[in-house]
Amino acid sequence: MNRPPVITVTLILALCGIYALELEVGVSAVTTWAFVPAHPSLSTAAMSLFLHDPSDVWGHLGANLAFLAVFGVLVEGAIGSVAFGTLYLAAGLAGVAAHWALNLGSATPLLGASGALFGLLAVAAVLRPRTLGFIVPYVGFTVWQICAGTGGSISAAAHIGGFVVGAGVAVLARALNSEALETT
Repeated sequence: MNRPPVITVTLILALCGIYALELEVGVSAVTTWAFVPAHPSLSTAAMSLFLHDPSDVWGHLGANLAFLAVFGVLVEGAIGSVAFGTLYLAAGLAGVAAHWALNLGSATPLLGASGALFGLLAVAAVLRPRTLGFIVPYVGFTVWQICAGTGGSISAAAHIGGFVVGAGVAVLARALNSEALETT
């Protein structure tokens, strides 16, 4: 079914708007609104999904926007806007939770939509099996980063947490014989 990507477009606009606000406010936006494992809260966990590193002018945000534009349109078109929004939020919060579980007590803020986007990657792999040639190595590299401890400032745990939720949604949809995830 061909549905307009209302939530995807809204998220892209929100991410750009919040990033513009971050640039205006400066680093204090990150210290105020980002998720900090040493001081966890649901509000900062949710807000962190919309924040990106203001010192990395467009790099972090640009990559997330590209993934959202490609995989968001694909997944939202298949499962609908409400389910897509729910998946995006659940995968994003699972990414935050995974990061928190592996970084208890850390004062380093977590920000970015990568956990949510990895959830979309898992569903996209079911929708378009041809994407596996990209998705499997990309996720594998993230797992390697966790094992090797070479992720730098990237939270590989957030990526994997989001992916697990997306994979769970895909498995559940298949088990329930949902037509939403039929390959097209």
